Amino acid sequence: MNYEEVKIRARERYEGALKEIELCKEIADKIIPSLPDGWDCRIDETIFSLYITKGWRSETGTDAGEFKLVCKLVENATGEKLNKSARVKDGGNNLFCLLAEKYIEKNEICIGVNVNLYHPENMPDCKIEWKRRWRKEAVISDECLGISQGAS
Repeated sequence: MNYEEVKIRARERYEGALKEIELCKEIADKIIPSLPDGWDCRIDETIFSLYITKGWRSETGTDAGEFKLVCKLVENATGEKLNKSARVKDGGNNLFCLLAEKYIEKNEICIGVNVNLYHPENMPDCKIEWKRRWRKEAVISDECLGISQGAS
């Protein structure tokens, strides 16, 4: 019977999970004081990733300018550039969510960091071009995602 081996592996996984949670907390502690009102920062209880979100339950729009600010906060706190994209709904006709994500590795620990802004509005410099590929998706301009040269 492999009872002792299984206990050892379970203890190792448990200790690794605690380190992942601590890394999430370390990043959250750096950004929470500067988050605009209405943003939620939480650690996922299943895979120990950090989620920073706004507008999930709301059907009203949220200011997309805040997305750029929150992404910049996360990038400064982690030293990593986030991968930014967008999601659509209603058969691909409405912009539903701006998202940014990155896997962060530190001391052999890896966590996901995700920024999600649902129902984005007030996007004056944003160009959305609809293209049909295997599935219809939004191609969002760099200005909209806050990755252009002029973004602050």
